[in-house]
Amino acid sequence: MKFFFASLFLTCLVIACQPTDKTVHFSADIESTDQEKAQISGMGYEKELSIADGKITDTLQIDKAGIYYFRIGYNNTALYLQPGSNISITANAKDFNNSLSTDGKNQSIFAYLKDKKQLSKRLLGRSNYKLDPNSFNDKIASARDSLSHILENAALDAELKSQFARDIEYEMAHENLIYKTYFAENEAEIPAAMSESIDAIDMHNEEEYLLSKAYQNLVAMNFSAASNKDTVGSYEEVFMRHIAKTPAGNIKNSILYNDMRYLMGPNENLDKMYAFFKEHSTNTSHLKKMEEKYNELLKLAKGEPSPSFNYDNYKGGKTSLEDLAGKYVYIDVWATWCGPCKAEIPYLKETEKKYHDKNIEFVSISIDEMKDNDKWKKMIADKELGGTQLFADKAWQSQFVQDYKINGIPRFILVDPEGKIVSADAPRPSDEKLQKTFDDLSI
Repeated sequence: MKFFFASLFLTCLVIACQPTDKTVHFSADIESTDQEKAQISGMGYEKELSIADGKITDTLQIDKAGIYYFRIGYNNTALYLQPGSNISITANAKDFNNSLSTDGKNQSIFAYLKDKKQLSKRLLGRSNYKLDPNSFNDKIASARDSLSHILENAALDAELKSQFARDIEYEMAHENLIYKTYFAENEAEIPAAMSESIDAIDMHNEEEYLLSKAYQNLVAMNFSAASNKDTVGSYEEVFMRHIAKTPAGNIKNSILYNDMRYLMGPNENLDKMYAFFKEHSTNTSHLKKMEEKYNELLKLAKGEPSPSFNYDNYKGGKTSLEDLAGKYVYIDVWATWCGPCKAEIPYLKETEKKYHDKNIEFVSISIDEMKDNDKWKKMIADKELGGTQLFADKAWQSQFVQDYKINGIPRFILVDPEGKIVSADAPRPSDEKLQKTFDDLSI
């Protein structure tokens, strides 16, 4: 009995000595940023951070020490966060990676990740995908050795080195999977080592999924590669069919959320897809965010007043939606860097020619960055683009883009002569459904 009480006392003492403070005091000073929000995510945790004059001060409630990811705009970095600690970073948004600064453990992590990113940029990428299978396999093997070498020499503790070593394997398997799925002309010629590097990894490791961003990317790519083999039905139907068969857990929740927030749009499938999401997701945070998205998308239903725009016109001055009142307006949201957007140009020009004397205006709104304004003008001239060519003021952050919840382009929108939405996600010019849409409206 004495032994029992002694053991109980020691157990309570050990529990009492465990750190109970899960708070991380986080601050950042980011120069030259126009962002108003940033994000911290990792280990199953995520939070949006507010930015005021480039400064962030917030508290995070995390359960586990480990690698988390800080994202602001297009910039991001890994951070080591530990419950009960303080962390402060500084950077300049115009040269984020080179200007990052902090202290302690994160300083070593930053240094390693910077070296790794520079090396990866040299050794990996699109140029490799043009190689034959054996040459590609040799290139990946060499890249693995080089990346492993800089990890061995990094000033990191054993636990982080172990995690980053696994990340390298996941990244190499990811490269192999991309090549095997999209670029290999003859699968029979693929070296066994390439397939083995993929097959050796368990794609259903829930714990590793929380720990590693590289593993998350690999698992998502593996899901996409498997789905691509299914050609029955639309992409949305294929996605829902495959995700429904995925075992419940963090992996299913994450892939479901990451894909569905782009797939669920203001169209005839909205209610169906939202109902599917609610049926299959068990993540309360994701469910809340998708409910908010669903309610916002309802504001873009047919018959609702269209959000407006007032942007610079290629021919001079500005043009607003109100300027086009009395006509149907078919809007193309695009960018000069967008391959699928450019693929629609011949079909759009043909449609414009067919309806040039009808009661419809064709408007193209570029969401290129302001620095690419001249590039936009040159493409309009070179490709002899017609219609009304406009340049949005803040690229992806432009109000019209935000109002229409556009997170992928090209995006086509049809507005009626009264300025009301006909379709917030209209058929593309290359889609035969567009002709039927116009016919039904007697345009």
